[in-house]
Amino acid sequence: MEFEITAKAKKKAIQRRKRTEKKWIPMRIASVLCIAGIIYSVIKIVHWSKNIPTVDGYGLAPTPEMDMYTNIVIALVIGLIMLRAFLEGFCGNWIRTRMSERLWVEDDCLYHMIIGSHGTGANQFVESSGADIFKARLEDIRHIRHDPASNRVEFDLYGERVRYSDWRREKVERTRTLNGYTHRVYDYYTPSLVEYFKEQGMKVTEETIDFKIADGTI
Repeated sequence: MEFEITAKAKKKAIQRRKRTEKKWIPMRIASVLCIAGIIYSVIKIVHWSKNIPTVDGYGLAPTPEMDMYTNIVIALVIGLIMLRAFLEGFCGNWIRTRMSERLWVEDDCLYHMIIGSHGTGANQFVESSGADIFKARLEDIRHIRHDPASNRVEFDLYGERVRYSDWRREKVERTRTLNGYTHRVYDYYTPSLVEYFKEQGMKVTEETIDFKIADGTI
C-alpha cells in the first residue's frame, strides 16, 4: 500500500502549523501588531502630507512628524518580513526539509523513505543522493500520539534505519537498529496515516504534542 504525498498537501500542512501550534502565537501577535503599526503610520503620513504648508504653490520640506512615521513604516515592514520568514522557516521544518519522501506498507511493515536537499543556498532545491529508510513491523510501532489541531504524529519505532550514501545506486552506508526511536511526521498523506493506524486496530492517543525549538524536534 502506497501513501500519496503532494506539494499542495505539504503546503497546507505548513499553513496549519502556523495557525494551530502554540509555539508561534508570539510571532503571530507580533506580525499583527506590525501590520497595525504600518496602517496607523501610513494614515498619519497621509494626514501630515495634506497639511504641509505651501509657498507659491510649492510644498515645503516634510515635517519631522512625517519623517518619523516614514522611518517607523520602514522599520515595521522590515520587521514583518523577518517575522514571516522565521515563521515560514520554523513551520517548514519536518515538512519542506524532506525534499522527497515515500511512505508505504508492505508485508505488514511500514517503510518511510526520506530524501533531503543537497545543501544550503541554491543547493537546497537540489535533491540529495543520500537517503534514510525507516522500517518497522506494524506490531512494533508503539505509543502513537496524534495532535488533532496541528496534525502532528509521533510514534516509537522498534525496527531499523538504513542510511544510503547513494539511494539511486542502492549504496548502503550503514544500518542501525531502532529501539524506541521517536519518529515524527505531519499527516499530510493520502490516505491519512492516523486513520490507517486506527483501521489496523492500533491505539492512537489524541493529545496536544508539545516540543522545544532548541532540541531539534521542531
